[in-house]
Amino acid sequence: MKRLFFTIAALAAATLSFAQEYLILNTSNGLERHDITTIKEAYFKTYSATGSGTEADPFNVAGANIKAREAPMGISAEKYYIKGLFGSQNATGTSISIADDMTGTNRLTVQLGQPYTQLNKGDEVLVCASLHNTYAVYPGYAVYLGEIVTINGVSLAEAAAADLAFDFKTEGSLGWTTYDVLKPSQLENVWTYNSKYGMVATAYLSSGTNNYASESWLISPQLDLSGKESAFITLNHAGNYFTNISNECSVLISENYVAGSDVNNATWEKLTFSSWPTNFTFVDSPINICKYAGKKVNLAFKYTSAETKAGTWEIASVAITENNPVSMPEGLTHAGTAEDPFNIADAMKVIAHFGESGTPEEVYVQGVFAGLNESDAFNSLYGNLSYYISEDGSENGKLYVYRGWNLGGEKFKANTDLKAGDRVIVVGKLVNFKGNNPQFNTGSKLYMLNDEKAPDGGQSGGEGGGEGGGGGQAGGEAVTSMTNGDFETWAEGQPTGWKSVSSASSATLEQSTDKHGGNYAVLVKGGGSANKRLASQEITLAAGSYNFSFWVKATSQNKAQVRAGYVPVTNGSAGTYTYKTDYDNISTTWSQVSYDFTLATETTICLVVMNPKSGSYSSGEDVIVDDATLTKK
Repeated sequence: MKRLFFTIAALAAATLSFAQEYLILNTSNGLERHDITTIKEAYFKTYSATGSGTEADPFNVAGANIKAREAPMGISAEKYYIKGLFGSQNATGTSISIADDMTGTNRLTVQLGQPYTQLNKGDEVLVCASLHNTYAVYPGYAVYLGEIVTINGVSLAEAAAADLAFDFKTEGSLGWTTYDVLKPSQLENVWTYNSKYGMVATAYLSSGTNNYASESWLISPQLDLSGKESAFITLNHAGNYFTNISNECSVLISENYVAGSDVNNATWEKLTFSSWPTNFTFVDSPINICKYAGKKVNLAFKYTSAETKAGTWEIASVAITENNPVSMPEGLTHAGTAEDPFNIADAMKVIAHFGESGTPEEVYVQGVFAGLNESDAFNSLYGNLSYYISEDGSENGKLYVYRGWNLGGEKFKANTDLKAGDRVIVVGKLVNFKGNNPQFNTGSKLYMLNDEKAPDGGQSGGEGGGEGGGGGQAGGEAVTSMTNGDFETWAEGQPTGWKSVSSASSATLEQSTDKHGGNYAVLVKGGGSANKRLASQEITLAAGSYNFSFWVKATSQNKAQVRAGYVPVTNGSAGTYTYKTDYDNISTTWSQVSYDFTLATETTICLVVMNPKSGSYSSGEDVIVDDATLTKK
C-alpha cells in the first residue's frame, strides 16, 4: 500500500514555486519522487467537470475541485454554488459529504454554518460555499461554512413554507427576513440566528451601554393557507428580562404585506394569546388564526426595547396546522359544539383543565338561568349582563357568565331580559379567573334562548368592559360622546377616540393585551423626568356633575401613581388642567380610579390620565389603562 507524505524539502519548495511541488511516495519499490502537478492532472482527467459556479450553473464536485486548484492551501474569497449527492454526515449535522455519484470516490466535505440533519442518502444537494483547498493535493477536500440552498431542487425556505413548519433551531432562518424600524448603531443586528435557541432578538449588549431602544421585525415568507378550513399557530418560544413581554413583543399577521417593503405600508393584526413565556424556559403558545384560513398571509414577530430595559426573545419554531394543538380533557360527555353543547359538569372539567389561561377557542355550554350577580349585573353603558347558569336553574353547581351579550351578540336592554327558567346555550371562552373563579370570560353571547336561535351563531356584540371580577360603574347616565372607553378599537397603532388636537395628548401609546376587559387595553408610556398624559379627543359637555372612572395597573413592582383630570380646549389650545386632589397609588393588580368633577357651563374638554414623572412616589414607568367610563350624575 502506498503512503503519501510531504518531506520538509517538499514543503519548502512548495512555498517558493508551485512548479517545484513534489511528493515522496513510499512504494513497494522504495521511495519514489512524483511531481504534484502530474498527480493533479491525472486526478482531474478521471472525472468530468461541469458548471461555472453560479446558482444557475453550479459546479459539480469535480468542477469545484478544479476551481479550488486555482488557490492552493487557502480559502477562496468568493462563494460558489456546488451540486452533488448526499452521502453521509457527522452526528451533529454540521458536516456533510457530497459526491458526483454514489461511489463516493470523488467527494467534498461541506462544513455547514447551520446544522442540518434532515437529509437522506442520495438527495441532490445544492450548496453555496467558499472553497477550501486543505492540503493542496486533492483540491476541494472541504468547503468552508457552506449553506444548503436546495434539496432535490426545493429550497429549505420553500419546503418549510409549503409545510407551514419552521424549525429555526435546526434549519436556520428559512427565508424569514428582518426589517428594522429602529436599530441602534452599536448593534450589527437585533435579530440573529443561534443554533441552540433559534431566532433571537435582543438590544442588550454586555459591554458599554447595556440597553438600547429598538424596533425590529422578523417576517415570514408568504404562507399559503389555501384549501384549509381552519388554521392554528403553535409558537415555541422563550423570553426574559422584559418589563412586560406581551407589550414589548408582538405576533402579527397581514394579508397585504409586500416582501421587502416597509412594514408600515401593510395592514397588520396583532394576534392575542395567553401563554407568554416568563423566563428562558421554552413554552408552546397556541394562537387561533382560523379567520385567515384559505388566504395567503405573512406572519411577523415584532421586538421592541427601551434604553431603560432590553429583553431577549428566543423563537425556536413556529408551525401552522389545521388541527387545534390544544386538546380538551378526557371524560367529557359532550363535544362543546353548537350541535352538542357541554353541560355544566363538562364546562367545569374544561375550566379545570385550561385553568387561568382559558380555552383557546369558544365553546358552547347549555344550562338554565340561575340568577344575576346583583353587585355587577347590568352594565347600562355597554349593554352587557353578568349572570349565572346551572343544570336546573338552582343554586347548585352554578357557572358564572361575566358581562355576556344577548342573543347573537346584541346588547341587553335591562337586567330583566333573562328570567327564571330560561333555557340558554352560551358561546364563549371559559376561564378560571385568578385561579378560583370558574366562568365565561367577558365577550360571551347567547347562542340560543329557549327555542330562539341566533342566526349563524351571532356576531360579537358592542363595546364591553371588564375581565372576570371587575368592578362596577358609577351610577348615572352614560355620556356616549366619550367613545372607545374599552380601548378595543385601534387605527394606525392608536386607540380611536383618544387623541386630542391640543398638547394634552403627550404620552406615547401602545396597544396592550394585558387588559382588564375585552381583548386590549392601552399602555401609557412613562416619561421619566416629565409628566405624560393620556387624553381623550375633545368632547362638549353640558353644565353639570360628572364621574370619570377607569381601571389601571402598573407594569412593574416599582412605585407608581396616576392622576385623573380634565382640561378645557379652545380653538385647539389646552387651557388650565384640573386634577383630582390626590394621586392614586397603583400596583401590578388592576384597580379602579374614580374622579368627580363639575362644570359650571357648557365646556369642551379632554379627559386626562396623567402618568407622573419619576419622583418620591412614582418611578415614571409605563402604566396600563382600560375600561374608562364617563357618566353624568
